[in-house]
Amino acid sequence: MKSKTTFLVLSLLLLWGLTCCAETGSDTSVIKSKENYKILAGTSIDKAGKLKGKLLLEIVPVGKVWKFAEKAPVIVDIETPEGLKLEHAKLRMKHLTVKKPKRYRFEVPYQASAKKKYELKFKFDFVICTDELCQKKRFELSYKLSCGK
Repeated sequence: MKSKTTFLVLSLLLLWGLTCCAETGSDTSVIKSKENYKILAGTSIDKAGKLKGKLLLEIVPVGKVWKFAEKAPVIVDIETPEGLKLEHAKLRMKHLTVKKPKRYRFEVPYQASAKKKYELKFKFDFVICTDELCQKKRFELSYKLSCGK
């Protein structure tokens, strides 16, 4: 009986660990961090071709009190260099793959023409709030997307 209980506990811990890793965006890294939000970016490479994949982009309010304003739009405009094509260059709420009060995530398919690093330029526009106040965040940021490695 003890071995069945131990197996069950270990299975649940493993499942919880896998869920946590998937939820925290283990395939992304922080590219900007401020006192009340952070921006993460990364890639998911298509197994069939190294020049195809998804750009992963996350916006995460930091701390227990900050969250997204439910009715405020989230806009991310992406400027891409020659040789890289994104499925969407203007990201809006309808493009979110994860929409939670503490995490927004975009997964944007891309196709590259060559193996190299492409510099993307982002323009962010979003609102985060506490129970008492809201802050509009508007800024630019660049990120190097590595294709074909």
